[in-house]
Amino acid sequence: MAALEAGFDQAVIDDLKAVPEAIVSGHWIFPPEPVCKIELPQVMSGVSISDPEVLAATSAPDAYA
Repeated sequence: MAALEAGFDQAVIDDLKAVPEAIVSGHWIFPPEPVCKIELPQVMSGVSISDPEVLAATSAPDAYA
């Protein structure tokens, strides 16, 4: 339903389901490459884990065990 609400055509959704290598899990379709080319974004930040402000707002990994 989310795909239809986002403007995808039902025929396109059906075609994705029909791709032999596609994995259908519940309401999710995971098409294989080259159909799906999801890439993680490149995040560029001026903030570093070692910045004093970041260190002041964090605790040891086991501080709240």
